[in-house]
Formats: sequence, structure tokens, C-alpha cells
Amino acid sequence: MKAAADKLPAVLENDGDNLALFYSSGEKECIQNMKALSWLQDRCISNGSSVEGRITSFRVLTQTLQKTPVLISERTRVIYFPLFGIRDAHAVWIRYDTVMNFKSRSSHETEILFSGGMKMTFPADRRVISGQMKRCEVFLEKLRSIPD
Repeated sequence: MKAAADKLPAVLENDGDNLALFYSSGEKECIQNMKALSWLQDRCISNGSSVEGRITSFRVLTQTLQKTPVLISERTRVIYFPLFGIRDAHAVWIRYDTVMNFKSRSSHETEILFSGGMKMTFPADRRVISGQMKRCEVFLEKLRSIPD
């Protein structure tokens, strides 16, 4: 179960009509004619759900409406959170469990250190990333507390 999660990218970034996948090792892959939401949908479907279902679940359990993270699988607990609107033309999605640390580079830029040693700087305030990380933590805690 961990091995499958290790093969998933740390960052998804819409780049025009293409999707850039960044792995925590620093490797990059491009998929033509695909957006981050479509990639997430494919992963959710392969785990017996949909992006819409995951978003609804997150919103109900956490009482949040904007920038909703998406849980890929309950088994692996892989969850991606958006930095901007989920349908934004330049949407960026970060894989929660690969973030090791983050710090402000300027008032509107934050550098993230990922588990494999990769560092990337994003045009987002540190508070946005901090808030998204806390949302994911709360959501995963709520899932753990739900009886089978």
C-alpha cells in the first residue's frame, strides 16, 4: 500500500492544456491534454469514488467550502490540497504527506521542502499553505474517529 503511494507525484500543476507532475525526488513528467482535476478524478475512480464525492465528504466533515482538498484513497491516506481555486487555469495541487517543511520567501511566495529533498517556490502566502495543511490534518483525524 505504501509502495503505490510512493509513486504518486508531490505536486500537480496545470500548464496551459497540459499537466506537469513533480515528484518529491525532483523528477518531472508532463501529460498532454490533461488537467489536474482529471488526473485526480482518474485516481479517485480507481479507488472507488469520484472527485465530487471526495469534495462533498471533505466539506461536510470539516465545514469548509473553498480550496477543498481531495482524498485519493482511505487505505493510503493520500490527500492533495489546492493552492488556488480548484478549477483555476494555473491550479497547483500539493500532496499533503510529502510536505516536510515550508517557509516564506517573500510576502507572497512560499518555499516548500518535500520528503525526497525537492524544493519548490509557489506564489502563495505561507498562511495559505499552513491553513491547507491544518485542514488536511483535521480531515484525516475525523476519518480516523469514524467507527467502521
